[in-house]
Amino acid sequence: MARLLSFFAAAAASVQVASAQVAYAEGADPQCAVPVPQTCTGAKTTKDFIVEKMNATVYDMTQRPMCDEGAPTVIEAQFQLQYVNGVDQKLGIQSLSGYFKTWWLDPRLAFSNVSQGGCFDFYTLTGDEAIKNMWTPDLYIDNLVKKQVDGFASAVVIHPDGGVFKTEQVLIDVKGNMDLGKLPYDEHIASIVVASYSQDISRVRLMPRGGKIGAGVSGIALIAPKMENIMWSFDDDGNDDGMQTAGKVEVLFSDSWDYLTMSFAYKRRPKFLLDQVIFPSILFILVSYIQFWVPAGAAPARATLAVIPVLIMLTLSSSVYESVPEGSQRMWLTDILQAYTFLCIISALQFGVVQFFMLQERGRAAKAEILKPAQAAPKGAPKAVADKAEAEKKAKDAAKAKVELLLRQADGEGKTLGEMLKRYEATPLTPASAAEDGLQPCKTVDGAPDERQRPSADAMAQDIKERDLLFIRYANKIFRMFDRDGSGSLAPSEVRKALFYFNIYVSNRHAASMICMFLRDQGHTTPEEESGAHLSSTQFCRLLIEVGKYQLKPPSRSIVGFFASAPPSKRWDVLARISLPIIVILLQITFHALLPAY
Repeated sequence: MARLLSFFAAAAASVQVASAQVAYAEGADPQCAVPVPQTCTGAKTTKDFIVEKMNATVYDMTQRPMCDEGAPTVIEAQFQLQYVNGVDQKLGIQSLSGYFKTWWLDPRLAFSNVSQGGCFDFYTLTGDEAIKNMWTPDLYIDNLVKKQVDGFASAVVIHPDGGVFKTEQVLIDVKGNMDLGKLPYDEHIASIVVASYSQDISRVRLMPRGGKIGAGVSGIALIAPKMENIMWSFDDDGNDDGMQTAGKVEVLFSDSWDYLTMSFAYKRRPKFLLDQVIFPSILFILVSYIQFWVPAGAAPARATLAVIPVLIMLTLSSSVYESVPEGSQRMWLTDILQAYTFLCIISALQFGVVQFFMLQERGRAAKAEILKPAQAAPKGAPKAVADKAEAEKKAKDAAKAKVELLLRQADGEGKTLGEMLKRYEATPLTPASAAEDGLQPCKTVDGAPDERQRPSADAMAQDIKERDLLFIRYANKIFRMFDRDGSGSLAPSEVRKALFYFNIYVSNRHAASMICMFLRDQGHTTPEEESGAHLSSTQFCRLLIEVGKYQLKPPSRSIVGFFASAPPSKRWDVLARISLPIIVILLQITFHALLPAY
């Protein structure tokens, strides 16, 4: 019998041990309702822990920890950044998602761990119903714009010494001071500024995780895994594990309130704005530059190439301004866009300047129309066209013959152009001359003589019409304009300036050479130094008639000579062709050199 009782006792003990082992393994989670070993003391479930430790009779949730000891409650905070969801650079708002974590010590919640005979090493509380029964710090985000916690997870873990760890998943929009001066090479600091809403430093001290109490930089306030973003890059120092940044505590409001700043640095990847703004701007300037190689006479084509880049640049600038704050801050990107737009506008204005000079050149060319040989009708042209061209040729040849006749008379009589013009100018019509020529007698108006004029006797005798004197009169006017010393002759530099009024453009050197060739062809001698040659008024007029024979000239080797021998419209085009690429290159160098100053 004794042996049988001993057997049953051993069996029962084995069953009890086995049951206890199974129950303990299944009850390792304090949230489970499965029984734990009967030998442990304390709460056997989270529900039991809440009832035991957080009931109103033993725990005042309105009273902060350490209050009885007169010491402030120390709160450690940290933000675990998971994603940068977006950046609104116009409003200066960063949208962040992650986990906001806090740590503090509440001795009222202390319990025995497993090694001390307790049932668990920690208790995890989830849900608002559990957390609302305990004291939690009333922290708020000072630069918060919007916070979303609904639908996100949160938990509180309580350790045996009363240490409390709270974590909550959040989606927050925070306000930051974004400095867009270096856009698109801008760098920014995103900050989360945390403080206690109602507790000053005599009650609550706030510091970063692992940091120190009081003002200064310490601990680790923000952690993040390695993040990839197509628009932004993050300052993780090349660490594959992500980034960690220290926290900065400031004691504000008369040194009575802790403010913890948790921040991280990020910078823009500039490729998008370079590809979509800077490079297209340069291409549109190139389109504007093409107009300088289009003949100035092709006004419609040049107008198109001049105006379209301006409109495109204004549209591009507007699109950029829509995405940046409407403030007075200078930004590298907008400044260089303004410079490019200004270049396009200057190019369009250059088109207007060229057209203005072309109008003047056409007017001067009309004054020298007699100098140009008449154009024959195209081969195979209709008879009416051919007859008209032939009539124009005869009229021009006749007018040129009259001019040459007058010049021969001036040379033969040794007179100047001015003296020849006086001979053939109209004379007053007197009663005697009217009766002599069989004209109507002079009439008077209120007793005043009727001052009429008639062709001079020489003009009528040689059939010289006043239209035949127009060219000589204009040439004489230009001659006297540059004969400032009254010597009756022009030097090569003065002849060059006078030829300008007949739409003829030569350099000083070519003018001197042309004068000497003309004088030698006329049977005159010329000085060895060609610049010492001079022309009288009749010689100047004859040179104008024959200038086409002496205009063939070698290309000038000097810039001054080239510009002197080119019409103003061409000068402006050549100047634009040379200067615009140089200006664009200088703008690039200057703006990149000034980038650090923004």
